[in-house]
Amino acid sequence: MSELPRPPRSAPASGLPTWVKFLLLGSVALMAVGVILPLVRREPPQSIGALTNSLATEAPATSEDWSPAIFRLGFSFFVGFVVAYALRWFLKTALLAAGFMALLLFGLQYGGLIEVKWGAIEDKYEEGSGWVSRQTESFQALVTGALPSAGAAGFGLFAGMRRRV
Repeated sequence: MSELPRPPRSAPASGLPTWVKFLLLGSVALMAVGVILPLVRREPPQSIGALTNSLATEAPATSEDWSPAIFRLGFSFFVGFVVAYALRWFLKTALLAAGFMALLLFGLQYGGLIEVKWGAIEDKYEEGSGWVSRQTESFQALVTGALPSAGAAGFGLFAGMRRRV
């Protein structure tokens, strides 16, 4: 008995999961709200008499107070996602190139065509890892300086790195 042909599987519309698309749209919406909010604000009603002015000790928060924070939150997530997406692509490409380079070095050394000074390579590696460690410490200080935006950016980095290929 012959099998019936199966219909071909349809490819996903995009490589991004639905929850990531939702978060990206949300971050763009937050940026739009942060830009538009001060433009559509209404003027507060004019106070009548000195009694009203004396009772109002503190002005209520206006849209101009919240607008930068809303924009920063959306922008931080979006930038974090884009940076993570680009970093993920770069790391994959760099690891692939480093692997091919190592195979080439091993092959050329095995064939006797070159002599690789592995001690010098190890010294450069130690120097580079020390530099990366110092840069990571300064990045941590930057992130703790702006915690809400850093949280949104960190979540964007997580979402950007989480994407499966």
